[in-house]
Amino acid sequence: MSTDLEQRLREALHEDAERARLLNPNGPPSFDVAPLVVEHRRRRGLRLVAVAAVIALIALVGALTMLEDEQSVDTVPVTPVPSTVVTGSDCSFGVSGDPVAMQPGPVDPAAPRFDTEPGQGVAHTTIGSQVVEVRVPGFLLHEPDGWRMEDIDLARGPAKVWLDGPASGQANKPFVQVRYFPGSAEPCSSFTVTVDGGSEAENRQTAIDFAERIVLPAGLEPGGAGAEGAGIGELELADTHWTFIETSVGAVESVMDFGATTVEWDTGCERLGASYELDLDDGSLILTNVANVSGTCGPPTTFGSTEHYPVIDAVLREGRVPIKLADGRLYLGDHPDGDYVVLGPSGPSEEEGADPLVLPEPGEQPADPAVAEEQVRAAFLRLGDTSIPAEERAASSERPGVWLDAAHAVTSTQYWDIIQGIREQVDEVVFVSPTRAAVRFQLVSEDPIVPRDHIGEAVLVDGRWRMAIATSCELFSLTGVSCDMSL
Repeated sequence: MSTDLEQRLREALHEDAERARLLNPNGPPSFDVAPLVVEHRRRRGLRLVAVAAVIALIALVGALTMLEDEQSVDTVPVTPVPSTVVTGSDCSFGVSGDPVAMQPGPVDPAAPRFDTEPGQGVAHTTIGSQVVEVRVPGFLLHEPDGWRMEDIDLARGPAKVWLDGPASGQANKPFVQVRYFPGSAEPCSSFTVTVDGGSEAENRQTAIDFAERIVLPAGLEPGGAGAEGAGIGELELADTHWTFIETSVGAVESVMDFGATTVEWDTGCERLGASYELDLDDGSLILTNVANVSGTCGPPTTFGSTEHYPVIDAVLREGRVPIKLADGRLYLGDHPDGDYVVLGPSGPSEEEGADPLVLPEPGEQPADPAVAEEQVRAAFLRLGDTSIPAEERAASSERPGVWLDAAHAVTSTQYWDIIQGIREQVDEVVFVSPTRAAVRFQLVSEDPIVPRDHIGEAVLVDGRWRMAIATSCELFSLTGVSCDMSL
């Protein structure tokens, strides 16, 4: 038996002997110990505790002997599941536990504390008054001997705490940094967590706690889903609402709302809708009949000043989208190029909470409101009746040539079969002037992808009420057809 093993056994014997009240474990027990109230119970209890100590010692000897003989123990920690993923560099990384609002880049981009290496993942966040900065791979310290270092053990292995970093931050105090460098040749296998803003003890604790939550790139699932080992179980999506909290290209501001059989989501500049179903066995979200619900993405990728998020299209237009559920978050995507999105639960989107059917207040009325309303209703219903040849319906539009050209184009789209089954219904007409009216109408269809409720406009042209071309063109855009206003 080795000297080291003998020493460890002696230490274990001392610990067990002390718990058994053996004041002199190297010799016979001392009898100077004050007796308990019931002497016989004391002696019996003493013998039982001593026996327990011997049993524990035997077990310890067996365990240590096996350890010395085999020299192999499985100590690989379980990789935590990230709730936040930081992308945008060669070394993407995650943070487990509660979601964290990680901001890309160093704490002070204008005067960073450390130089950023090419491909290095860098992000920071605020916890109370403390500022936390993470770098993967870690910041290389070329002269570590000149600083006060403390050895610690993280769940993943040995690390160091740098306790007297140079003064910095708003408080102008030395930072504390946890340094994990396992000696691997992998480019993204190390990290540093730097904390300032509190006392040394506070910074040290926060740095260690945060270091335990870091998920290195090797622990992220390919495609960025970060939910390794997770499935969808008996996931129910009906009537749930989600917010995009992360994507493979960084943060976006968007929402996704599920109904019983349909789902809608924002791409930044437009709102799309589709029918959906879950394949629980395959772990897929199947989207069909994807179509525009509202809004328009102008060329090339923007609508007004609203940014378009192509990553959402890349994931959700795949048709069959890999889906996983972990820590209450949905991970969608396994694109060959690494496109993915992460969704967190939320309440109904603001768009859903708004009332889109508010009509304006009436204005000056036409000479004969009853006749005018009858003409408005007739124009809307005639234009929506696909059983009538388009050439005969075009006269009910403000711009017959523009409308007819678009109507012909719609017949070549994938939605033509659905359109032929739509029945239009006019609910209310409000005249805002003698020549203009606001119209609330419905597109009634058995296909749930068809947006039902709308508000349009009617105009008086050459003494007859017709559907405004702006309303027609908005409806055509739902199928991907644009109006040629030069006609």
